[in-house]
Amino acid sequence: KVHAAQKQERKIFVVQQPKFKPPEVRKQVEVLKPRTVRVPIPDPTPDEPEPVREIEPEESLPDVVPDDVIFGVPDAPPAPVEDTGPIRVGGQIKEPRKIHEVKPIYPEIARKARMEGVVILEITVDKQGNVRDVKILRSLPMGLTEAAVEAVKQWKYEPSTLNGRPVEVLVTVTVTFRLQ
Repeated sequence: KVHAAQKQERKIFVVQQPKFKPPEVRKQVEVLKPRTVRVPIPDPTPDEPEPVREIEPEESLPDVVPDDVIFGVPDAPPAPVEDTGPIRVGGQIKEPRKIHEVKPIYPEIARKARMEGVVILEITVDKQGNVRDVKILRSLPMGLTEAAVEAVKQWKYEPSTLNGRPVEVLVTVTVTFRLQ
């Protein structure tokens, strides 16, 4: 018996590849010849040496130095002080040191409501160490923010310095309200 698969004829396909034509080689018409360049070679042993020139000394400077002449390296001029407003603490600017702190008064309404939390403020400490401007970054209700601002305005700092001179700085402070 012959199976059905064996009965099928096999078909063969012939695929013709396209003929490849190599690129044309062009002949050069003109052949360049190398040019000869003549370079003069200097004589390593000259016949006559160059004459030696004698230099006459110039007038000498006087031995006496006038009294108004100062010798040495001049001091560097002081750095210009530009009042560009408060500088953020960081890098060469150290945070000012607090020398007097006033504790905030806990508002009675917040105490009765058992309210606790943190008020975050950004303050400007001036060149004398006083708190000048207060900006509220995070507040609390029931008078806690106002109590924190009133207390911080009374704080006193040792001013920050830059190149030995006091500068205004921006400082972020937190005031914590916690019932005991």
